[in-house]
Amino acid sequence: MWIFTNKGFLSIVEDRDDPERLLVRARYEGDIERHFGGEVEVLELEGADYRFRAFLPREEVRTVIDRELSSLDYGNFKNSFDCDNVSLSKEVREERHDALFRVWSAMVESQEAVRRP
Repeated sequence: MWIFTNKGFLSIVEDRDDPERLLVRARYEGDIERHFGGEVEVLELEGADYRFRAFLPREEVRTVIDRELSSLDYGNFKNSFDCDNVSLSKEVREERHDALFRVWSAMVESQEAVRRP
């Protein structure tokens, strides 16, 4: 499952060795911590497709995702990322905003492609 929030991007899959845990992965440093708090143990794997990873109990992940849904208070997702992450440098916020726009654009293109006869 891919999750985009205004705190970052997460990829969440089942832990292959323990179905009670989920593997939460991120491409950007700090995304996991912004969601789950600074005390979570995050592994950094150079060269991995998702460089940052944490093994977390399913219930903890469910609680965090529920909290994100419950506190949603914006009308434009891409702009909310830039406004709500002032702790990141301007350059990082701009790059992340551009990346989100590229994802949005790819999905628009896909939507149009399936609509064509």
